[in-house]
Amino acid sequence: MKRKLFFLPLFLIAVLFAGCIPLLIGTGFVSGIVFGKDSISGNLDAPASEVIEVVKEVINQRGEIMDEDETAKTLRAKIKDDWINVRVKELTPNASNLHISARKEFAISDQKLAQDIFTDVVSKLSHN
Repeated sequence: MKRKLFFLPLFLIAVLFAGCIPLLIGTGFVSGIVFGKDSISGNLDAPASEVIEVVKEVINQRGEIMDEDETAKTLRAKIKDDWINVRVKELTPNASNLHISARKEFAISDQKLAQDIFTDVVSKLSHN
């Protein structure tokens, strides 16, 4: 009987610190863990300068650009309640990588919006 009582407190301590309680009190959110995928990235057969111009056009149709760094080819925009971050990297003179992330308030991901913007950019580039 004494042996069983010895293991009971150890078992309770293990359960409390194993993940159930930290999850209930929201330790994951407080420590900055982001839940959900919020971005889309892909390589495009177009120069980086052309891609960033098309991105600006697509975003200006939906919202407004808040900040832009032309040398780094990055921009930050607001569409309704979502913050959009865009980065274009030049891979070769005729190819680039487009990375778009979208987040709502409180770090909630909005991958659908990121995908919609990416799809619009690819569609406009294919029609040019």
